[in-house]
Amino acid sequence: MDRKRGWAGALLLILLVAGASSAGAEVRRGFGLYGGFASYTLKDTPGGELKSSGLSFGIDYQIALASAFSLNPLLQSSVESVRASGSSVTCSSCTVNHGIVALQARFWFGGGFIGVHGGRYNEVRSVTFGPVTASASGAGAGGGVAIGYEAEGGFFMLLQGDSATINFDTFSSKLTGGRLNLGYRWK
Repeated sequence: MDRKRGWAGALLLILLVAGASSAGAEVRRGFGLYGGFASYTLKDTPGGELKSSGLSFGIDYQIALASAFSLNPLLQSSVESVRASGSSVTCSSCTVNHGIVALQARFWFGGGFIGVHGGRYNEVRSVTFGPVTASASGAGAGGGVAIGYEAEGGFFMLLQGDSATINFDTFSSKLTGGRLNLGYRWK
């Protein structure tokens, strides 16, 4: 946990310095498309704990409401491989897909931003046994925080933390983790 805080603090410092150097820049409006890496912990009740990691994709539309404030409706998806917590063994036939439909509010300081979001989180777990695939799907409410930097040319970086409770038919799962994405916003 201290290591994650250290990285987050270093990123915040970089964003503050970058934001101060580009003070006065306007919030860029338009569609953003991005991709990167996702990593989550899934704590099932009742049950155990799983770790997942994989590719993340997303699209959003940034609406500038003021010089330092924007709203971003977003749609994100990820495809991740799964392993049991405390194990280095990855199940080659096990996958988790996450989908997020949310609204993110961003406070801007130059090209840097800090944001909060809330919305609906969906999860599909699949495992393949020979020719047969079994899956379970669930959904629930969640939210999180984001920090990032967007250059005047449209390229951006987004570090996002998420927390949600996903309800399945016979159990629930607490999802925590995040995404690191790189993207481009069209004006």
